[in-house]
Amino acid sequence: MRPSVASAWIEPFSTGSEKRRYRVRYRLGGAETNPQYGGKFSTKQEAKARCQWIEGELAAMRVPDLKRLVTEHRATILDPRWRDVGIAAVEAAGAPGMYSGLNVVVVTADFGTH
Repeated sequence: MRPSVASAWIEPFSTGSEKRRYRVRYRLGGAETNPQYGGKFSTKQEAKARCQWIEGELAAMRVPDLKRLVTEHRATILDPRWRDVGIAAVEAAGAPGMYSGLNVVVVTADFGTH
């Protein structure tokens, strides 16, 4: 009997207008478990980032909580205590670490109470 192993992967697909999109799927166990939906993205780079996050959750033996991922960000953005916001973006060619040498754009939003 093969061991039951959690996994995540990216499935390319096309929309009706033939635009290529990427769907992230994952299994909490082996082939005997149903695939779960991990998100849909317009670029492979975005899909890879989500897939890697899910793989990290699975490696830590946690069930990926995509609702929490969205809910926490929404709560932060809508918090009435924030008085200042700063938004920045940086492009990195051949980014190291979790980006595996890909060309990436990192966007950040910073909030302050001043």
